[in-house]
Amino acid sequence: MVRTDFSGPEEVNTAEKPYLEAMKFVSSVVTKTISTDILIPCSSGAAGYEGAMRVILNKTGQKMVTSNALASMGYGLSGAIGASLANKSRRTILFEGDGGFAQNVQELGTLRINSLNLKIFVMDNQGYQSIRNNQKTSFYGHYVGCDRDTGLFLPNWSELSKSFDIETMVLNTETFPSEQFDALFNAKGPSLFVVQVDPNQSYWPRILSYRNEEGTLLSNPLHKMNPPLTVEQEKKYLPYL
Repeated sequence: MVRTDFSGPEEVNTAEKPYLEAMKFVSSVVTKTISTDILIPCSSGAAGYEGAMRVILNKTGQKMVTSNALASMGYGLSGAIGASLANKSRRTILFEGDGGFAQNVQELGTLRINSLNLKIFVMDNQGYQSIRNNQKTSFYGHYVGCDRDTGLFLPNWSELSKSFDIETMVLNTETFPSEQFDALFNAKGPSLFVVQVDPNQSYWPRILSYRNEEGTLLSNPLHKMNPPLTVEQEKKYLPYL
C-alpha cells in the first residue's frame, strides 16, 4: 500500500516551460526501459540522485547501482562506465546532475573509445541544485558558488559532448516525448541527453532544517517531511514505520 501510494512523482513539484520537471521526467524515461537495462542514478544532487531515487521503480531483471552511502560527486559517469564495461550486452542508463557530471567529464573519452551502449541524462539545472536549495532554506537565500551568477561556470554540455563525437540531444517540453528521442534512446552505442531542468523547481517531499530559540540548526526526523502528511495519512501510513 505505501509503495503503491507514494511511488509516483509528487504533483506539488512543478516546472516552468520549456523546462522538464525532473522527477516526472525520470519516471517517464523509466517506463521506456526494458528488463535487461542497468540503471545508475548517480550519487548526489537534487535533479539526479534525489530526484531519480524517489521515482525509479526498477523492473524485474534490471540492475540498479549507486553510491549513496558516500554521495561523492563524480561517481555517476565513472560508475556507469564500469557497469557498462561489465555488461556489454546490456544497455546502461545514467541520470546525473550537471554539477556532479562536471567532476569526471573527461571520462567521456573512455565512453567513446569503447563505444559503450550507455545513455547519459545530464540534468541541467544550471548549477549545484542541492547547494542552492540549502542556501535558500538555511542561509536566507544568500547564494555563493552555486551558479553562474554566484561564481560557478559550467560548460555547454551539448557542445562538449559533440566534441567527443557522441550523439547528443537537448530535451525540454518541446522535444520530449518524441519519436526522435525514442530512436536515439533505443539505438546502440553512446548517447548524451541534456535535460533542461528548472533551476527554481522544488524537490518535495524533503526534510527541512530549522533554528531553535538558541539559534541551533536542527532537522526533523525522517518521517516528518515537508509538506507534512495529513492527519488521515498519518493514521494510515505511520504504523508501517
